[in-house]
Amino acid sequence: MKITTVNLPKSYIRALQILKDLGIYTSKSEAIRVAVRDMLHRENSGTATVNPGEHGVLDEKMNVAIDDLEMISQSKKTITSILDQINAEMEA
Repeated sequence: MKITTVNLPKSYIRALQILKDLGIYTSKSEAIRVAVRDMLHRENSGTATVNPGEHGVLDEKMNVAIDDLEMISQSKKTITSILDQINAEMEA
């Protein structure tokens, strides 16, 4: 593989980090590779659905998705903390 520098909005970087933290991807690079692969597949198959003028709409949807991912991430941390407490109590 070759290294390529990409400039992304902070919200995208935050979403990629959340996906990594949730274990959906092993790294932000992997998530980006999957996204690029899927985009190229859609473009090649003629099923691309994004029109050039829709970036504002996509950014808004991305922000909603980021909020959802942050909530899921926080819920996962809470559940993990509760399970740790239960395990500690069971061992005591």
